[in-house]
Amino acid sequence: MKPVAVISSPNTTSTFQVDILEEYIGAPLEGMIVYFDVEEKEGTEKRKKRVVCQLFGMQGSNRWHEDPIMKAVIKKQGALQFLSGDSDTKFATLKTMGVFSLGDKVARTMLNTPPSSGTNVYVADASVIEGLVKSDKGVFYPGVIYASETPAPTYLRHFGPVDKGGNGEAMLIGTFGQSGYGKSVISATLIAGFAVNREIGLFIIDPAGEFAGDKFGRDSNLNFQFHRLLRLAGRQPIVKKVKEVALESEIPFVELLKREEFFDNLGFKGSDKEKQAKDRARNYLKEMDVDLSKMGQSPANSLDLEILTRTSRNQIGFE
Repeated sequence: MKPVAVISSPNTTSTFQVDILEEYIGAPLEGMIVYFDVEEKEGTEKRKKRVVCQLFGMQGSNRWHEDPIMKAVIKKQGALQFLSGDSDTKFATLKTMGVFSLGDKVARTMLNTPPSSGTNVYVADASVIEGLVKSDKGVFYPGVIYASETPAPTYLRHFGPVDKGGNGEAMLIGTFGQSGYGKSVISATLIAGFAVNREIGLFIIDPAGEFAGDKFGRDSNLNFQFHRLLRLAGRQPIVKKVKEVALESEIPFVELLKREEFFDNLGFKGSDKEKQAKDRARNYLKEMDVDLSKMGQSPANSLDLEILTRTSRNQIGFE
């Protein structure tokens, strides 16, 4: 792979100045994801590190066009033969996105000293990025990094213990933007990424019906099938409309539980055992004297279901 630039000066451990090589002076490099390798001493050993950056702030320069005398000539005759264009130089800034140590195992680290001038800079394609993060758990690619063709690795881990591939805690994610900017599509993509984690349950409140109706891209040329993504992740989407869960008595509530395989999941096998469970559930709700018509979309709280489950288990048993 050919380098597209070399490290220039001055530099820090997080931002770097680069000179664009002649072959790529006219290339669209703004926003490109690039990388360079360095060696740093750690005690008596040398450790190789790979620094991934984004290139921005492209600038051009020509010392002849900046010379006051030449400016007077340019004013009279225009471009300088053999000097204008041919003597142009272009430079840019790199900003660090990640640093990785390259040993027996790739690991995240930090840069401890600025790189040497003249260090080659290369374009970071998909194989480079995937090679750096392939050992990490929970990596998902929702798309490409803005203004580049490089896939964007994103961590979508479950909320369980870190040693089991989770975050160790719940994480909040927000998607913001103007109408038509693709908030729903990126949200659906992230949800599909989370769906791969079997430890996470998914519940989508969808007032506009985009997710439930799988309506993404119907009014455009976008081919985006949210339900298909969920199925590929091993999930079967179940759609419930508000009018379908309007409860007027304990009977439709218990029937809703049956339709959602609530009793099957508790272990009541066979029609007789299931009927006994349903009867007991209806009796329990009557004893509670619950006005289900006032409960809207909340047919019972978690404590009610826990009592119902325990009561049904004790009185009916399992086969």
